[in-house]
Amino acid sequence: MTVIEGSKSFAQAVSAVPNGVAVMHTNSDFVSSHQDEPFVVAAFFTPNYLDYAKGFVSNLEQHGIPYHLYAIGDSEWNAATRYKPSCIQRCRSDYPTRTIVSMDIDCRIKGPIFESLNVPSDVGLRYAGRFRARRSSCFPSTRVTVWNPTVGAAALLSHWRHLCATAPKALNDEALLMRAISETVGASISAFDPHYAGIEANSIWSSESDVIVHESIHNKERSTSKKLKHWLRDFRHKAFTCVTGRAYADWKYGD
Repeated sequence: MTVIEGSKSFAQAVSAVPNGVAVMHTNSDFVSSHQDEPFVVAAFFTPNYLDYAKGFVSNLEQHGIPYHLYAIGDSEWNAATRYKPSCIQRCRSDYPTRTIVSMDIDCRIKGPIFESLNVPSDVGLRYAGRFRARRSSCFPSTRVTVWNPTVGAAALLSHWRHLCATAPKALNDEALLMRAISETVGASISAFDPHYAGIEANSIWSSESDVIVHESIHNKERSTSKKLKHWLRDFRHKAFTCVTGRAYADWKYGD
């Protein structure tokens, strides 16, 4: 692992960033010393999440996965998530011939990933959805996304970044990616195996077969009342499964 002190290249990475996000000039990026794969994992972290970034580095090193983790200034959680396309774009600039696999730093990897994330399109991602008889919805998850070094990927990424820098603060990065997808012509997108999509660990949607899981930092920082609310929800879902023999998510959203 190489630590880049006071990374000047990172400080020059973006000319437009979302409100509430400050580019850090003095902190360190984490860069793997092995860069012999056609993929590189990109992520970013704020100062208060430095320990989580170090843990993610250790996880990536364990599996021999090349990475570049970028340091940014402190910001509110929602504003920080909207920095994601700027991070990916910076990584594309640093590694122009490589496929960029963007991940949250609270993802955890349990095995080889690149073969299953080798998508044939410009961009690869997971769509999450709710499917009901009268109304269904579908939206992209940005926990794990794949960006090939293509013109189509660059066009979608550029528009997503613009929206994240200019749209109202109430909209998060996933909502803005959905808008960018609907407004970008010529970018091909494909879904990849959901076992590699960073599904929340120990949730009703998780599986023992998951290779990339998500252990949400944001969830860990919830207040006691919110933690209790989510614990009761999970308890009800598990009780439903015990009584009916069917997963709650399958019953509510369809198989």
